[in-house]
Amino acid sequence: MTDQDLPYLIALARTDAYGPNTVRKLLSKLGSAERIWKSGTDALTKAGAGEKSTAKFIERRRVTDPKDEIELLKKTGVQTITHGDPRYPELLKQISDPPFILFVRGNAGILSDSPALAIVGTRSMTRYGETAVRMLCGPLSQAGVPIVSGLAMGVDAEAHATTLRANGKTVAVLAGGVDAQTVGPKENAALAESIAESGGVLVSEFPPLTRPDRFRFPRRNRIIAGMTVGTVVVEAAEKSGALITAECALESNRDVWAVPGPISQSLSAGTNRLLAEGALPAISAQAIVGHYGITPECGRKRPGKLSPVAETIMEFLAKEPFPVDLIIEKTGRQPSETMAALTELELNGHVRRQGDSYDLVVDSLA
Repeated sequence: MTDQDLPYLIALARTDAYGPNTVRKLLSKLGSAERIWKSGTDALTKAGAGEKSTAKFIERRRVTDPKDEIELLKKTGVQTITHGDPRYPELLKQISDPPFILFVRGNAGILSDSPALAIVGTRSMTRYGETAVRMLCGPLSQAGVPIVSGLAMGVDAEAHATTLRANGKTVAVLAGGVDAQTVGPKENAALAESIAESGGVLVSEFPPLTRPDRFRFPRRNRIIAGMTVGTVVVEAAEKSGALITAECALESNRDVWAVPGPISQSLSAGTNRLLAEGALPAISAQAIVGHYGITPECGRKRPGKLSPVAETIMEFLAKEPFPVDLIIEKTGRQPSETMAALTELELNGHVRRQGDSYDLVVDSLA
């Protein structure tokens, strides 16, 4: 992709007339985004574009100027990543219809970090769901796993926020523009800025100033699932957008995890059904870390010195094993912070889990 061709590729995204596979087909037949942009109806349809989508493209092309798109990127601080860019997520390339361009704001370098996990769920999160998100995202972040979600209210927002508190890497995939003016929902605008400014990244296949309309959300969901090795559904009713993300994961041959929930709660109906259909049970961050064989070497590099919470845990585990709930009580910290410290100790070989309890590895005292 040349610098000369980029404005036309962005303009193609602006028209939103052709899907990713059609754009790739047209690029193959016509040679460049500029030639696609300047071609007439006959040339476009002969190259494989549909008649209705081409009519939509011709109509929207009249009110779109590729030169303006480059200026808009500069004004909004938005970067672009095309399919050949080394920052383009390798896993995302493998889905059936990977975006032909990504618009990003923040630390785009983490998009190539792997393995990443998606954490999604209901907008109407319960206290149980909040606790589950914190107990998963904190330790996973400490293990160096990038957390991907959709910036929606509820589970998504908590997944991003917990990851930021754990100094982890988080990716927010949006159904509209990633620019500060149109990022949504507005209730999470401050969270979006925190992500972009704290080493995370905002991602979309839609150019700046694109409204996050509801019909775009399924397209966003396929990106969330497509750029991760697995999707963890925390809470979801029988009809939920999170279940669409899980379906996208299955279609892309990715893992689906589900947090078990009380059978009396409607927000557990979707997750429990996923488990009945064969989803992996997300009962702890350690179970997920172990499944993927994640170690400090392939995750975040750690300093030799333990965190203060980990040091505290080591002190009372030196006397006797303790169950998880009592360890959380003894530290007096948030469950996510305590679980992150336990993961730190476990990955470094200082403690081992036996059922619901943790025990000190004697050799670690040497």
